[in-house]
Amino acid sequence: MQSLCEFFRKLSSNPPIQSSIMIVISPTELRNNFKKYFDLANKERVIIQRGTAEIFELVKRERIDDPYFENPENVNALKRSLNQAKEGRVKKLTSMDDLLSKSSF
Repeated sequence: MQSLCEFFRKLSSNPPIQSSIMIVISPTELRNNFKKYFDLANKERVIIQRGTAEIFELVKRERIDDPYFENPENVNALKRSLNQAKEGRVKKLTSMDDLLSKSSF
């Protein structure tokens, strides 16, 4: 179980995108003021503290980093696959057996 102090130490190594302000609220506060906190999440860190053991962060989708798409090899592989699909170079699979029997995947 992670203590609140450890959590905030980790947060300080990942500063928010537009602001260094962070707000900690309860689930009840979030439930009573959804719009307010969704709007704040655009520019501030909104932390929801549920009891002593659970901590969540309200994050707008555009602010989420996905390490898969940061890897140039993965991005290039996706681009190649999209081009192959556009060119009609695809294989139709109709069953799980088809998928398992294709060694080129």
